[in-house]
Amino acid sequence: MKIPFKSNNNQALIITAVTLVTAAAVALAYLFATESGKETRKQLEDAVEEGSEHAQDYLEAKTHQLKKKKTDLHELEDLVKDH
Repeated sequence: MKIPFKSNNNQALIITAVTLVTAAAVALAYLFATESGKETRKQLEDAVEEGSEHAQDYLEAKTHQLKKKKTDLHELEDLVKDH
């Protein structure tokens, strides 16, 4: 027999489990951290700077490709107009 007032919603249990797992992960990361905060911030800064440089290089290459395609399209348009 089904209990009419019993809820099958486990949302609170899921939120609690996620919170506990996150807290445990943070605690373990803190315990096993091998570097000081200053060194970690420097590594993060270097990683962000390197990622930024890669993103700029990628965007410059894509911009160059788009300009080339635009030029090719205009050349094609001129050829079509001439004929």
